[in-house]
Amino acid sequence: LRPLGLDGVILSLITEVSVLRSRVDKAAVETSSLRSKQICAVNEVGLLKSNATKAEVREAALERRLAALEADAEAREVAFARLLAAVEARAAPAASEHELV
Repeated sequence: LRPLGLDGVILSLITEVSVLRSRVDKAAVETSSLRSKQICAVNEVGLLKSNATKAEVREAALERRLAALEADAEAREVAFARLLAAVEARAAPAASEHELV
């Protein structure tokens, strides 16, 4: 190996600076890509949270609707039982009269 002259040292430093700039540029591109991915991930999380909230709201509405339908069904069953009892009560005297004849 022979010693580098001043021109050789300057050329070596210029080459090294060029390599370092290239690495910095590459790192900047990677950083930008990672930031884009991070933004996408944050947006996706926001969308998932929004969808989860909407699903919870829908679930609560469906639970209320189900409770209302169950209450309505119970009320109809009670009304039907009362109607049936009234019909049977009216039919009982008629049946007794029929048996007497």
